[in-house]
Amino acid sequence: MVRVFPRRGCRLAMGLMVCVGLILSGCASVRQDRPSEAVPPVATPSGPLPGQPGVGPGQDSTLIMAAFSSARIGDTLPGQWQPFLLTPTKKKTRWRIERPRPWDAALDRGPGMARKWLLPVDLAKVEPDPKVPAERAEIRRVADTTGPVPVSAPALALRGDAEQSASGIAHPVGRLIAPAERLQWDWRIDLPPSDADPGDRTREDTAMRVALSFAGDRSRMPARELMLSDLSQAITGHEIPYATLVYVWAPERELGEIVMDPRTSRVRSIVVANQTTPLRVWLRTQRDVVADFEAVFGEPPGPLKGVALFVDADHTESRAIGWFGDLTLR
Repeated sequence: MVRVFPRRGCRLAMGLMVCVGLILSGCASVRQDRPSEAVPPVATPSGPLPGQPGVGPGQDSTLIMAAFSSARIGDTLPGQWQPFLLTPTKKKTRWRIERPRPWDAALDRGPGMARKWLLPVDLAKVEPDPKVPAERAEIRRVADTTGPVPVSAPALALRGDAEQSASGIAHPVGRLIAPAERLQWDWRIDLPPSDADPGDRTREDTAMRVALSFAGDRSRMPARELMLSDLSQAITGHEIPYATLVYVWAPERELGEIVMDPRTSRVRSIVVANQTTPLRVWLRTQRDVVADFEAVFGEPPGPLKGVALFVDADHTESRAIGWFGDLTLR
């Protein structure tokens, strides 16, 4: 919806719109005070951040975020998982611990439920679109372009139901990631949004998005990004992290493709599932976070501040339903 502001105060209004737009683009982080973002250079990528939990000799390096499978049916968020509101005025996605059940195909015949993504398409046979934007002319990819693999359904999982809404949940981390450490999560998409593309600000919805926010040397951020981050902090209480690496389902993109956020260079996505990925079945994705971060941002990652999950369908004004199983980093 386009809001019309009076000419007086237009610059302030536009600033607020830009700020909210950045938050809506997926700049997810667990809220922290500004000083915690200023991190001194780290000698080794496997050492702990001072004052934060680390891994000592003989200790298990596995980071297990509060397990959805250990919660109770009807619970909202277990452990340190907490709501992450993109903006206070935005309609919220409904999150609930449930026992996964097969999707009822009869629901597809309901009003507004038609989805072109429900039929898998071989991207190799799709004719190139002559109207592809210039930034898509040379697609960048990470080395690992493997897709998810099928797994058994968990006993309990977290269901996100977004009906023209957008909000997420976040879990604090606060430590560096060791080389070759892998993030693993199980997931299922029951209902994709009616249209979706993380690189298009008018339809950047998805039924599966995992965002990792990292601290870093903020003096290296462009002045524009720092200004927008300060504005975001003042208006929403969330600053733009130094870097946010996102794993996303993007039907029109290629597996392994790197997608730049349309509003800020500090958010970049890797496509880990697309329209060739089966829907309504449980899948498992594993990623080498350090390798991915270096491929996407061109530098080693700083401490991982937090992990956030999203199911959203606000831009397309449709509905999206996605499930998340347990997440581990080991």
